[in-house]
Amino acid sequence: WRLGIATGAYSSIAAFADWVLKSEPSPRTGLVIMSHYSDQEEALSFGAGSVVTPAAFSRQFKWPSFALLNACGTGDAQGSSIIAQLNRKGFSSVVATSMEVDAEMAADFLRCFASKVEGPKGETAPIGIIFRESVACMKTHYPVLRHSYMLLGDPSTPVCRAASL
Repeated sequence: WRLGIATGAYSSIAAFADWVLKSEPSPRTGLVIMSHYSDQEEALSFGAGSVVTPAAFSRQFKWPSFALLNACGTGDAQGSSIIAQLNRKGFSSVVATSMEVDAEMAADFLRCFASKVEGPKGETAPIGIIFRESVACMKTHYPVLRHSYMLLGDPSTPVCRAASL
């Protein structure tokens, strides 16, 4: 999803890779990725043979953009290369995971995050507030594991509200 100016979803890794590989500039972007993370390849994994490495992020995004990397361990030491590349490409804030998360928990976090982004179109909210509210939303179902998500970077990065996601 790219939230704000335009909203789009990529149903295949090939379509996403084609988009992110283009070196043309993009507007401020909210990038949400749900995948697996392969420590061995230091890549986002979308199934057998379908990976996106940090080097694949050629597109330059308008500063400040944000990303939600909803995949296991994207915020740990092995995931730092993809976060560093996103930062070089215009992402001032990244929400990542510090540990393994199962598919149900990842879907719940995305649902919480999306509900906190929803609001009057054209308004913005700092990513730090949206992140804090998303973690609080997880508290009822995951009293301990809710700390598996982390916000890296600038908590004041503005997120454009969307009427519905």
